Amino acid sequence: MANGLSDAASVESRMGHIVVLDRARRATAALLDLLLDPVDAAAWLGRPPDLAANQIVSWGDVTPDQIRELLELTDDAEAAQHWRETLVTHAGRDLVISLVWPVET
Repeated sequence: MANGLSDAASVESRMGHIVVLDRARRATAALLDLLLDPVDAAAWLGRPPDLAANQIVSWGDVTPDQIRELLELTDDAEAAQHWRETLVTHAGRDLVISLVWPVET
């Protein structure tokens, strides 16, 4: 039982989000879960987070290709499909893409 709890806590600590905003509409275009440790994301992106405060770690100015590559790394076929659908649905829109993780301090 203790292992199940620690496994759940481990998954929770690695659960981040891909946040896609439509700049013109000032609205959320999509929100996808991303099971990846923020430390691994930082290493992969090759830069420190833009925000690391108030129990949030976040990177902005993430490109659609970077998201596609991250999803390939995580082998999350469902999220990858949702990502492709998001790009088709919002084709031609001015999108702002960020990666966000809630963290405990």
